[in-house]
This record gives sequence, structure tokens and C-alpha cells, in this order.
Amino acid sequence: MKPLSQTLKKMLSALAAADAGEMLGRRAKHRHLSAYPTQPGPVAAAPAEPIAPPKRKQVALWLHDMPTQAALNYALSSCQRMEMDLLILHTGKLRAQALLAAHGAAFEAADVPVEIAALEDAGQATLFDYIERHPRIAFLVMGDPSQAMTDQTALPPVPLVVVTSAQDAARTESELQPSQAAAA
Repeated sequence: MKPLSQTLKKMLSALAAADAGEMLGRRAKHRHLSAYPTQPGPVAAAPAEPIAPPKRKQVALWLHDMPTQAALNYALSSCQRMEMDLLILHTGKLRAQALLAAHGAAFEAADVPVEIAALEDAGQATLFDYIERHPRIAFLVMGDPSQAMTDQTALPPVPLVVVTSAQDAARTESELQPSQAAAA
């Protein structure tokens, strides 16, 4: 019962002094508060190190070959819209440098933070392993599914977005129509 009564005394004492902060001037407030016994406060801790802002999610753009303009535009606009960073995955440094040189104006206009990562080989397993080890990747963008999808039954660890140009889509449709007519 004693700890409860001590707690109640502290609460009532704080309640009695609560008005002082609202109505009294600085000197009157100091006189009023000094009339009450002070309780030792918690020891001030040393200032903590500043917390780094959390890293943003990433859109991964796979460079097996040079990406189509449509795939690049889609990746950049997705990054802008969803406030994500762009991660360029490649197997050769020259490919990534060529992409940045060829489309530098698009990258600057988009104002999207770009990170470049090299993979050991262009295999599907290597690509999927990299994505699984990096949980910041939200989805993968590629211009042609045949770039890295050798095993069509394996599912990628993140959503896969295949962006083709209108001409490529029309060519794919025309290739499918004769085979469908032969099947009928």
C-alpha cells in the first residue's frame, strides 16, 4: 500500500503544479515550483549516434543486353512514382557504362538515385540468388523474358515486369497467329 500512496502523492503534487505552467509568469512559476520538493529525475543519457534514414526500396533493371527504351522508361518512371531507387544489374561493366552514357539525359531528368551491381554470370540462378539476398528489391524489370529466363518453371523471388516496345509486341503477336491457325 505504501508504494501506491507514494505514487498518488507524486501524481497529486504534479497536478497541483500543472496550473503554474499555464497561468504564471516565469518568476512566479519558479517560486511556485521551488515550494514543492524535487524528485531526482532520470540521469540524462549521452546523445545517441544519429540514426541513418532507412534505405528506400529499389527497382532492379536487368541488363543482359542493352534494355529497350520502353523498359528503361518504365523503370525510371516507376522509381519516380513510387519514390524508389534504381538498381542496375549487369554482367559486364562496359554494358552499364554504355547504358549510362547513352541515356545519361534520361537519368538526370528522372533525378532517381542509381546503384550499379555486377553479377558473376548471366544465369537465372545467379540473378535470383542476388535478388533473394537483397530484400530492398521490390520488383525486377527486363526488356525481354528470354534474357535470363532459361527455366520457365522457376518463379523469381520478386514480381517480374517484362516491358517490350509496341513493335516487339506486334511481332510476337504475328508469330503466334500462324501457329494458332495451324493448330486449328
